[in-house]
Amino acid sequence: MRYRITVKFKEGVFNPEGDTVKRTLNKLGYTGVSNVSIERVFVLEVGDDIGREQVEKLASDILSNPVIEDWEIERK
Repeated sequence: MRYRITVKFKEGVFNPEGDTVKRTLNKLGYTGVSNVSIERVFVLEVGDDIGREQVEKLASDILSNPVIEDWEIERK
């Protein structure tokens, strides 16, 4: 089974990487870019012995920082 986990900053949390990319694009003349958000994507291939609950625990406890990040899981 395959799961896609997307981790991104929570609403209102400053995204320093995204801000750096936005400022660089603006300096290069792409002044219409007003916001850039950087997200991390993990694709896990797991055996039948690992269920969605365990994948959610991985996302929450290991792959993200629950204080500043949210995550979403999509089964592929």
